[in-house]
Amino acid sequence: MTAFPPDASPIDVAVIGGGPAGLMAAERLQAHGLPVLIHTPHRDKVTGTKRSLALVREVGVPEEMVVIDHLNELTLPLVLDSGCWRGHSIYPHTKMTEERMVVLHGG
Repeated sequence: MTAFPPDASPIDVAVIGGGPAGLMAAERLQAHGLPVLIHTPHRDKVTGTKRSLALVREVGVPEEMVVIDHLNELTLPLVLDSGCWRGHSIYPHTKMTEERMVVLHGG
């Protein structure tokens, strides 16, 4: 087992609850150089993605420090218009399939 110095943190990632409180906490962590990862909801993804982008701007987290994940055909254009990084999760038998990913990226 490795011992960490008292002033060092072994934590590279923090998982935070959603909504305004989660983004406020993310803003505090981002102030320490940690990126912010937002998982879009499985239901009503367009509304959830729009609200997440609005909260990022409202809270003041720099968009270049934000990854918005679980995008699909409807939400990718919203995030492309922002300065946020885009993420996709492939679910072979349920949500985002490999075929949909190829079409989404013009392949």
